[in-house]
Amino acid sequence: MAGLAAASAGTRQLALLGDFDQAISTLETVIAKDPDNPMLWLRLGSVYTDGDRWTEARDAFQRAMELDPYSPRLLDKCAMLYLRAGKVEVARRVLAKAVESVASRAGVGRAGAGG
Repeated sequence: MAGLAAASAGTRQLALLGDFDQAISTLETVIAKDPDNPMLWLRLGSVYTDGDRWTEARDAFQRAMELDPYSPRLLDKCAMLYLRAGKVEVARRVLAKAVESVASRAGVGRAGAGG
């Protein structure tokens, strides 16, 4: 798995250098080996966003959220990327879901939990 992590981390550098096609190709190879890793799908969505490929970005984000629908970290990252894409209402809904997830994990709003 360390090789997969290194390959996926290298995609950020590729994207920063503007080599979106190579970053996407690398991520697709990594995802083929670990298709149930939501953070890989999030990274792929981020690269698509950086390359102004909004439809593909949306699809990758949706896959990430299918795999880990209540991860506050994932939801936060997705919301920020939707916001960056100008999808304010979608970002707002995703952030609300993130807040709900954090609150439920912390016991906020439950009887006897101080809420």
